[in-house]
Amino acid sequence: MSLAILTLAVLPALTLHQDDEPTLQLGVDLAAIAGKVSVSFAELDEVLIWRHGRSPNGREALRSLLDLTVLEHLAAEAGVEVGPKLIAARWTELETEVQEAGVAVDLLDYLAQNEIDPETFRNHLRLSIVHEELTRRALGIASDTPITGEQQTQWLQGVLLERTYEELPHPWSAGVVARTGELEVGREDFALHLRALVTKEEQAEVCHALALEKALLARMPDLAESAVGAAVDAEIERRRERVEADPRYKGIKYEELLEAQGLSLDAVRRDPGLRVHAISHLWSSRTHDDASLREAYETERELFDARHGEAIDVYSIFLRAARFKNALNPRNYDEADASLKELQAKIAGLDDFRRLATQFTEEQNSKENQGYFGRITAGMSTVPGAMRTAAFDAIEAARNEDGVADLTGTVLGPLRVQGGSLLLCLGQRYPAPTWEQMAFHVSRELRRRMRDEVLPRTAVAIWFDK
Repeated sequence: MSLAILTLAVLPALTLHQDDEPTLQLGVDLAAIAGKVSVSFAELDEVLIWRHGRSPNGREALRSLLDLTVLEHLAAEAGVEVGPKLIAARWTELETEVQEAGVAVDLLDYLAQNEIDPETFRNHLRLSIVHEELTRRALGIASDTPITGEQQTQWLQGVLLERTYEELPHPWSAGVVARTGELEVGREDFALHLRALVTKEEQAEVCHALALEKALLARMPDLAESAVGAAVDAEIERRRERVEADPRYKGIKYEELLEAQGLSLDAVRRDPGLRVHAISHLWSSRTHDDASLREAYETERELFDARHGEAIDVYSIFLRAARFKNALNPRNYDEADASLKELQAKIAGLDDFRRLATQFTEEQNSKENQGYFGRITAGMSTVPGAMRTAAFDAIEAARNEDGVADLTGTVLGPLRVQGGSLLLCLGQRYPAPTWEQMAFHVSRELRRRMRDEVLPRTAVAIWFDK
């Protein structure tokens, strides 16, 4: 999970009228609207609580909220008030730092770049000044003597220790998340705090999933909740099998992986993203049998074969380049090609390629994986066309009556792609899948299309959309 402070300001209210129901407003009562389907803030916040309440970042957010709560309380007790002039002065200091660093035109521009609401930032700025003043008073530090962030942190930690910090069991059904002394953090306040921290992209994804689940269930009004529950359990089992079969997880059990992320089986059962996939499988089982899947495949055979047919592992050594050299591009394309040709002369096989990729490639993911780019197909749109063409032209050239000759270790290139040039090395080839494997891909594609038809993301108005 990525956490970044988001604006708490709402858009001008948009009104949803429904017969014989009170008027509901987007940004006031509702987090999202999609035609007759709506998502309340309570529904959005409930998902955020279950997704992030126990995660490492969620725990950090809780402690941050508790710090703010304690500072507000202590400031009121001590009569510490921070006026607008002092806040403006600190704002100017920070703005100067931003401008000198060259990262933004001014502080407002910097906040906009990082999706931080200016009013939320001003309040945190005020509390940081409160924190500094309370620390000075507690430690007897004069106003003209520098004070460090470490001193402020240690003082506040001491205050919390004196007050006895306690976190209550998730999901906080009693309404209290944590308490220290007489101060409490309520479940609703924590949810609102999480909403201010979780990215807009994730909030949009959650709102879309919540709305889509409602729209899918409306398409299948005879669907019993027990059937949905069974479909959810089946989806969890599919995910468990994928995780436990994936060598990247090195034998870690599914529940152990969830726990490391601050999740539980109860949390994923409630998650609208998983529930949408589960309901989609129910729809597929009602709508398609093997014969209809074969018919869909034959109708678009070229597309399915290109995306999910014959595949091959590829490795790359990538060097950044541009037509003309500049501060961001250390070499032009001709220079990159020349450097790659020098490396190519040193490669006698896949092992050499992987060793040199670790040393020279300038693409971080492949560098960390000894040059491994991934398994590609002829129609994989996320892979540069030059790479796909080179790899599958080589496969066709090696095809004979006995099949395809072993191409492992074959080096192709240099190839020019956006942002640079690369050498390509071929690895293991995977023949066209069996019908059982292809049927899985066809079914998945049909489910995706069905979801897009029922409720595309563009049809959902989110509370922060402009």
